[in-house]
Amino acid sequence: MTAREIIIAILEEHGPLTSPEVGALLNLAESTARNTLCQMNKKTTRFTRQVYIVDWQRDAVEGQRAYLRPVWALGDKPNKKKPNALAGAEKQRRYRSRKEGLANSVFALAGLTGRSAKKANIPAIFKT
Repeated sequence: MTAREIIIAILEEHGPLTSPEVGALLNLAESTARNTLCQMNKKTTRFTRQVYIVDWQRDAVEGQRAYLRPVWALGDKPNKKKPNALAGAEKQRRYRSRKEGLANSVFALAGLTGRSAKKANIPAIFKT
C-alpha cells in the first residue's frame, strides 16, 4: 500500500484530522504527513484531488505557539479559506494569560506573593 492509500483509509476510519494527528497514527514525522496531504490536495495528470481543507484549528500545546493547522477530509470540495491572523490585542491577551503568575526576579516574586520582609521572618541584616 502506498502512503496515499493508507492516509485515505485513516481518513475514512477516523474522519477529518490534522497532519500531526495523521502522522501520529502512521508513526511518521508530522512534516511527512503534511507533505503527502498537500500533494493529495492538488490535481495532477496522474491523480485526482483526494482531500480538502474542511476547517482550521490552532494547536493546543501548552507553552508553545498556537499555529493554525488545516483539518483534512476526504473529497474534492473547495478548501476552506484560512482565517486572518490574530490582532495585536488578542496576541497580547494570550501572552499575558500565559505569563501570569511567573516571576523573573525575587522582587517580582515578592510582589506576586504579597510577602514583605517583615512578614517573612527575614534576618535583620537583609531588611532595609
